[in-house]
Amino acid sequence: MTTRTLMWQAVDGIGLEYLWLTEVSNGVSVESTVIGVEDKQPFCLHYQLRCDADYQIKTVEARLVGGGSISLSTDGNGHWFDADHKPISSLSGCFDVDISVTPFTNTLPIRRVAWEVGQQQQFLMAYISIPTLEIYADQQHYTCLVRKDSGSIFLFESMSTGFTAQIVVDTDGLVVDYPELFKRVNGTLLK
Repeated sequence: MTTRTLMWQAVDGIGLEYLWLTEVSNGVSVESTVIGVEDKQPFCLHYQLRCDADYQIKTVEARLVGGGSISLSTDGNGHWFDADHKPISSLSGCFDVDISVTPFTNTLPIRRVAWEVGQQQQFLMAYISIPTLEIYADQQHYTCLVRKDSGSIFLFESMSTGFTAQIVVDTDGLVVDYPELFKRVNGTLLK
C-alpha cells in the first residue's frame, strides 16, 4: 500500500485542497477537501473517488458543507448511475470525471494512457461544476508535449469552453502546476 498526501492552492484568489491518495494492488481511493471561492461564492467541498488499479473511475461522492451532495457510479463502459442506481443518460459515453475545483481529476486520464510525445487523446468527461453540482458531458483533449524522467507536460483543451492550459505533472501523473488555476504546495509519500 502506498499513501500520499497532497495540497494545491489556487493561483488566483482563495482556495486550498488537501488530498489523501491511497493505492493498493486492486484499486485507488481518494479523499479530499477543497475550500475556496467560486463566482464570489465561498464553498467547502468534500469528495471521495474510488478507482480500479488503472485509475478507471468507479464511484464519485461529493458533498458541499451546508449544501447539496451527489453520488455517482459507473461500470467503466461509459454508463453512469445515480445514488438509486438509475441510469444517467446525459453522461453516456463518459469514462472519466472532472471536478471543476480540483487538479486531481486530470490525473485519471493521464495515468491510464502510455503516452508518447506528440500523442493526443480525446476524453468524454462527466464534468461536475462546483458549487452548483451541475453535471454534464464535456469533451476534452490531452496532448503530451514533454515526457521526461522527472515528469511530463500536457496541453489540456476543453472543447466546450475553448479553455487551454499546459499542465505540468510529476512522474505519477499528479499535477504540480496548472497555470492560472492551481499550484501544488507539498507532497509526501508514506510506505
